[in-house]
Amino acid sequence: MGSHESIVTVGMRGDGDMPMTEGSNVALLERIVADQRKIIGQVSGKDPSKTPQAWALYKEVQDYYDKGMRVPDDVTLLFADDNWGNVRRLPTGKDTLHAGGFGIYYHFDTSAVLATTSG
Repeated sequence: MGSHESIVTVGMRGDGDMPMTEGSNVALLERIVADQRKIIGQVSGKDPSKTPQAWALYKEVQDYYDKGMRVPDDVTLLFADDNWGNVRRLPTGKDTLHAGGFGIYYHFDTSAVLATTSG
């Protein structure tokens, strides 16, 4: 990343945008995030909380959050749509106390637009 402004994504999803495991193994993903942050600290030479990070809660990952998994408070939570333009979740109640803040990943596919205008 050098001197470039960057946000590092943490967390994991399975091959082909599928869930990592059958069911939501919260303990495994929590360990993965902890290991990732340790690596961020080792590589950057600074406290991981000083490197901007985001956890993308795509449809195959949001279940971990819904089942109670939380990331460190400095990590931005990135809620996502359902790939059809419908936002599935927004922060509510206690969520809003998360100091790392929130974002929205909104999937926009131009192939449908191009298909209707190209012929």
